[in-house]
Amino acid sequence: MTHTPRRLRPILLAICLLHAACATTTGARALPENPLGWPARALLQVGEAGESSGLPLVRDGGRLVRAVGDLLEAPALMVEGLVVQPGGRFLEGLDRALVGVGSTVTAAVNLPLFFVSPRAVDIGRDSEAMNEALAFIESSAPETWRCGPEDDREMVLPEGTRTEARGKTLVWTFPGGQRRVQAAQESPLMRWMLPANFIAWERSWGFVVPDEAKFLAQDAKSRVTLILHEFIHQEIQMRRWMRGWTLVYWPAYQITFLGTGWRGHWAETHGPHAANCAGNALKGWRSGE
Repeated sequence: MTHTPRRLRPILLAICLLHAACATTTGARALPENPLGWPARALLQVGEAGESSGLPLVRDGGRLVRAVGDLLEAPALMVEGLVVQPGGRFLEGLDRALVGVGSTVTAAVNLPLFFVSPRAVDIGRDSEAMNEALAFIESSAPETWRCGPEDDREMVLPEGTRTEARGKTLVWTFPGGQRRVQAAQESPLMRWMLPANFIAWERSWGFVVPDEAKFLAQDAKSRVTLILHEFIHQEIQMRRWMRGWTLVYWPAYQITFLGTGWRGHWAETHGPHAANCAGNALKGWRSGE
């Protein structure tokens, strides 16, 4: 059994309190007829277009614009919670503010580093295969992909989630209309610094790979499994669980890794947020390939 060092316990307690304070959200969008939500809607659309650009600076700039759009949608949701749909929408607005601030801070920190992983890797090509895989997972029993006895998830992603290609990126659309861009980028720095068998590294906007050619040379099943695995890091862990605060995610990840390694880690292989459910869920998909 691994014991947590005493000096790290306040940090982990703060993380747990953050999670408890923001336990449930539906990812609602501001109503189309609400003028308070119009600036946010415009920024989200502009940001999505920027995120899918082939130009590194435009791409990271789009991520910042989109994050600000999330932040500006918060007041619209809170007003709707007070006037149109009392209760739930107000809490959604508070949550969106938390996500918006965290995402904006993250995107602002990343913007000056746009040159670190400049080359976009084409994952849009796997959109059709990803939708096939998502449909396969939705038809599978949760017991076939859960990560250990503490994993009580009923779905890997909300049922009905699908993807479409936009340039070299994947755009994920969730029930209710929320959209998220996932990008993959090649990082020479990652190739120099990390072990040769390290195939991907999650980021708040997608993931980086050390070698584009090696990634694309994999069969479709391997690529789709990896893309889904990394999207669970991006969406479920960083955005929904950590509320966009990668400044919380990475210390929590590294602190846990010191005690457990990769096996048994909450982000990878163990518990109700583990990304390894992607590999478990797709073991039987295209099994003849």
